[in-house]
Amino acid sequence: MTTLTNYALPVYEAVVCNLTLEKIKKEERIDKESEGFLEQLLRCSKATREVIDVFTSNNFPNVSKEEVGGLSVALSILTITGRQGREWIRGKLQEAPEKYRPAIVTVFGDFEENMMRIEDIAESWAIAYDELTSAEIKQALSESNKKKEIPEWRNTLAGVSD
Repeated sequence: MTTLTNYALPVYEAVVCNLTLEKIKKEERIDKESEGFLEQLLRCSKATREVIDVFTSNNFPNVSKEEVGGLSVALSILTITGRQGREWIRGKLQEAPEKYRPAIVTVFGDFEENMMRIEDIAESWAIAYDELTSAEIKQALSESNKKKEIPEWRNTLAGVSD
């Protein structure tokens, strides 16, 4: 005699098998997305490292004022997009699968460090383009070079009251 269990059990087992397939499919999709995200983050980290290398290995002796302005704008755009990207990635770290999180955190740390250095580079190029600020810096440097005598730090600290 056939009971309801005889019909229900194979159906239930088939449903469990199908749900398992869906879970595997979802995990593969998550893995594929995480791998793609990590690859893109690696590309961004490498690209920002190349920017740093270019701007720290050259003196740029033949760069015109207009070119400085253009590069300054480009660096500013890079800085803005980098800040936005870093903010988004920080949120994404919480969602990253556990097996990808250590790699993503490491690459993100490199990318974040690169972007902070690029912000410094962008700021220096913006200063170089700003004639008023450049003049103020040159004046401050020339005044500091006039001071030949540097006081002994112990004497200076002794003169400061608590």
